[in-house]
Amino acid sequence: MNPSFTRPLTALIMAQGATAVAQSTTNTPAADHSGTNAPAQLPDVTVKGERDSYKVDQVSSPKYTQPLLDVPQTIIAVPKEVYTQQGAMTLTDVLRNTPGITFAAGEGGNVASGDSFYMRGTDTSGNIFVDGVRDTGGYSRDVFNLEQVEIFKGPTGSDNGRGGAAGYVNLATKSAHLEKSYSGILSYGSAEQKRLTADLNQPLGLGEKGDWINGSSLRLNGVWTDGGVPGRDFVENNRWGVSPSLALGLGTPTRVFLTGSYVEQNNLPDSGFPTAGLPGGLAGSVDRENYYGLANQDFDDVQSGRVTARLEHDVNDSLTLRAQSTYVRTQRDALTTYFQNSATNAATFNALTTPINPATGTVPPNYFTYNPLTQVVTPRRIHNQTENEILFQQLSANTEFSTGFIEHDLGAGVDFSRETQFTPTWQPVGGPSTSIHNPDPFRAATAAQTPYQATNSPYADAQIDTAGVFIFDTLTLNKYFQINGSVRLEHYDLDYKSLAAASATNFNPTAETIKADGNLVSWKSGIVFKPRENGSLYFAYGNTFTPPGSTFTLSATANNQNNPNLDPQEARSFELGTKWDFFNGRLSTSLAGYHTENLNIVSTDDLTREVTQDISETVTGVEFGISGKITQDWFVFGGFGFAKGERESSGTTAAPTSDGANLRFFPEWSASLWTAYRLPFGLTLGGGFVYSDVTYRATLNEVPDTALSVSRSDSYLLLNAMAAYDINKHCTLRLNINNLTNEKYYLVNNNGGRVYPNAPLSFLLSAEFRF
Repeated sequence: MNPSFTRPLTALIMAQGATAVAQSTTNTPAADHSGTNAPAQLPDVTVKGERDSYKVDQVSSPKYTQPLLDVPQTIIAVPKEVYTQQGAMTLTDVLRNTPGITFAAGEGGNVASGDSFYMRGTDTSGNIFVDGVRDTGGYSRDVFNLEQVEIFKGPTGSDNGRGGAAGYVNLATKSAHLEKSYSGILSYGSAEQKRLTADLNQPLGLGEKGDWINGSSLRLNGVWTDGGVPGRDFVENNRWGVSPSLALGLGTPTRVFLTGSYVEQNNLPDSGFPTAGLPGGLAGSVDRENYYGLANQDFDDVQSGRVTARLEHDVNDSLTLRAQSTYVRTQRDALTTYFQNSATNAATFNALTTPINPATGTVPPNYFTYNPLTQVVTPRRIHNQTENEILFQQLSANTEFSTGFIEHDLGAGVDFSRETQFTPTWQPVGGPSTSIHNPDPFRAATAAQTPYQATNSPYADAQIDTAGVFIFDTLTLNKYFQINGSVRLEHYDLDYKSLAAASATNFNPTAETIKADGNLVSWKSGIVFKPRENGSLYFAYGNTFTPPGSTFTLSATANNQNNPNLDPQEARSFELGTKWDFFNGRLSTSLAGYHTENLNIVSTDDLTREVTQDISETVTGVEFGISGKITQDWFVFGGFGFAKGERESSGTTAAPTSDGANLRFFPEWSASLWTAYRLPFGLTLGGGFVYSDVTYRATLNEVPDTALSVSRSDSYLLLNAMAAYDINKHCTLRLNINNLTNEKYYLVNNNGGRVYPNAPLSFLLSAEFRF
């Protein structure tokens, strides 16, 4: 791991870290917050007694003051009870529980190690939030400290601002409460996977009973994971983490929460394998377990830390104020050997524009994937370094009041954030060759085969400052009708500074600075009709904007989507749906149809070469969801979705191949189901499936396969099973068997030059302890 970068923002945080500033999306404790009926309190954290519940009644954000039953939007909340029973370890594992999400191989140095996914045909990897604060960085997130994972579908610009054309994912973390509890899980599985998690909550009992300080509690969550990946030789996922949470004043009108989290990963990344080695490929089928990276040189190291301070105060029965400040820092340093292009012959970088390697004094050779004459592959090697920092501050209030016969449940606030990303630029090189059928994972890489920095240390440095004001209001007209509305006004300011690598034609380049700023107005509204207390029908409409530079990159290239002179992309969506609870509220169901348009996509006129924004993407679909208990002992969680998506061009000559083209990584059909039944003698049997239709990697009407490139990922059906036995009230043994039929499929990257095989039939044995 290279020495960490130093950033001015760190000093700013140290000066402001003790300041109470607000944020509105973190879980509050399980115990009552005060003796009053304060409004818009966050949902209680599940502790004991509901350990096996699959149903979530409300999301963690106080912006959403109504139960999910009455929210006019598709929101899937996956509780920890579901993914703990499944043996899930990462966010990617959890997201398989909802339809409409597709996983893709990461690009560049991110390869397959990060949370890379598409939602309803849109890349949503950059719209992951933790307790309402954006979480940037291409890394894999562990679930050891999560209470529930919330998937918001449809444009949601009024929630969090820029981006999120198809929605976003929020990770609601655990927090301290007033009930004493200790638990842990010890697991061992295929590929020598070893994992230990602990969740300890201890009331502190400070001061005298009735004192403010008496309502104090400390919670500590930890994780340690070590081992390989089923079906992949040499690949390793090793990490450890700790997350403390201190709560003061629980059960009183004034509450203080101090939380932190630190996770460190030391992984050996998966390089996948060249598509020439697929069944029917140019080289014939290769062993799916083959490892083409350099096991003694490649690495993927991540350090992620987060601290939060939150203050809540109930002014009276109808007004609660909140203030919170969050600071996040994530560093990733990865050296990866993998395949990218589809050449079959060696090539050379342009010696005039490519920086000279200081270690060799020459321009390195390019890379190629496969030589059919020698049955040898030559990979690419790339070194990725990034440091992301976020300072987020928010002040908010929730209140209840009436205007005539209309009852209001209102949340409003202001927030400020600074997000930075610093990326040193490393020159990729061709790596050492190896046999495609019998790769040598310990082959040596020379200095010429090791990524390097030019003598002038090129880099990219981006900073996004955002200020926003928001208001959410639910107007209850009578017991049958509600109107739900929200709006967010946001100003953003992006500074992007980059220094190109020195080369023979540009020996001493100067740093280039590009700026972008603008104002965004995002909103959504809906009307809810409640024919009965346990059901609702609704119609909703909303939008969101994605301005150039949203992913920390600006470009002066005219037809680049991150050119600051272009208009923001806008997503608009309407949704018509219904939600019903059954069996005295134990089981929740939802059904919704939706139509989304993503406008202002960049294209270039084929004749005039004029840059326009006349491409749009549309998605029309239907989605069903179910969660909860059919009987007291039969649990179910899942859903299915069907959607049609295509690209359209409004111009006569601009990108004609876009008309009617498919969307990237977009399945028409998708479904998942997890169910379990608890037998009377302590045995629980369960299982489920995950299905995804065919997905394509490109937005062309026809994407043919070639000898070295594939166009799509085939459909797949994964079957999983589980058996758990309660030895006593303190210990449960659980066995998970995944991919029962040993189904085989592959994830494909953007250019189709490499693929990643899925995990084969595998097992995970766990012992869960509770005290």
